[in-house]
Amino acid sequence: MSPNGGAAAGYEIVLTPHPDDISATGGADGDLTFWDLPLWIQIAIISGAIGGLSFSLLGIAKIIPFIIAKIADVLENQNRRRIYTYVEKNPGCTTAEISRNESLNLGTVKHHTSMLERSARITTEKIGRYVRLFKRSDDYSEREKRLIAAMKSETGRMILIIIRDNSGITNARLSEMLGIPEGTVHWHTSRYIRDRIVIAEKKMKLKELYIQNDLKPALDMIIASGQD
Repeated sequence: MSPNGGAAAGYEIVLTPHPDDISATGGADGDLTFWDLPLWIQIAIISGAIGGLSFSLLGIAKIIPFIIAKIADVLENQNRRRIYTYVEKNPGCTTAEISRNESLNLGTVKHHTSMLERSARITTEKIGRYVRLFKRSDDYSEREKRLIAAMKSETGRMILIIIRDNSGITNARLSEMLGIPEGTVHWHTSRYIRDRIVIAEKKMKLKELYIQNDLKPALDMIIASGQD
């Protein structure tokens, strides 16, 4: 924006895309607009245009409601609204999953999920190897989020369902029922014990596994809804 455009005299603001955005084929599905910028940059630009280089607290106080109103319009973009709806219906999903199931370029998905997170529509959480997306709300506790993430794995899903249906089962028996190495079963159940999804009770020389009582309703709901 040049001085003739109303910005602070003698200063030029140039927006350049991040290198990661350039390398993603297709990238975001639109040009970077003023409202795509972080909130603090928006305030700085508008405050500079209104009051020169010095910030006016009164000016900022008047500007903030206007910016908040624009952020509320974040779902006006069709692809962004599609992505938000997907996250709402598929808690714990990943950007790669959205890209695949919604036939959207991965760069586009990452751009819009970043916008949704900055506008407090969604939240992200790294669970295990993946960054998972959730609607920003009080719908899920931290342990429920970890349960949802565990159920995204086919092996994890089968293990948790079997434990639910066979309270007190052991790793060795799980290994026999699933036809997979006991070491693999132990790796999964150890994580679920650590995340307080499963509880292990030692009986004689064996560890019996149970789903934590307070998570049983959430597990039943996930199974009934067919989420994966």
